[in-house]
Amino acid sequence: MSNRPPEGYPSGDAAVLRRLRLLRLVYIIVAIVLVVAAGDFFYPMLDRRIGWFPSDLVEAVFVGLILWTVSVPPTRELSRSIRALDELRQQFYLESIHDPLTGLFNRRYFGARLAEEYERSRRYQLPLSLIVIDADHFKRINDELG
Repeated sequence: MSNRPPEGYPSGDAAVLRRLRLLRLVYIIVAIVLVVAAGDFFYPMLDRRIGWFPSDLVEAVFVGLILWTVSVPPTRELSRSIRALDELRQQFYLESIHDPLTGLFNRRYFGARLAEEYERSRRYQLPLSLIVIDADHFKRINDELG
């Protein structure tokens, strides 16, 4: 068995980071539209000097560059934090499914894997078998051999 989480367990920060990048892009587009619209209202003199479309283009590029520059450092820091939190979450999950003394999987992992295999057998209509072994006097063996 590998140290990977079961199939149904969320496994990463890629989706969160994609949403973060998309949110930053939407934020910049909305801000550009608002600034261009406000520029038409507050600075009609600029439209008369260089033309309506070129003035809007200049405003959009200028504001977009400023917003992009301002939003990059916090977004990178947030991305680093998300990755660090995801690594911690994975570490805590792995610690929760392993016995700290032996490093073997524990009952929590067994339950998750059993549910996963049961669902797989139902989905593909395959038989499922489970073998349980009970070692008599295991406490004495454990006390003697550790």
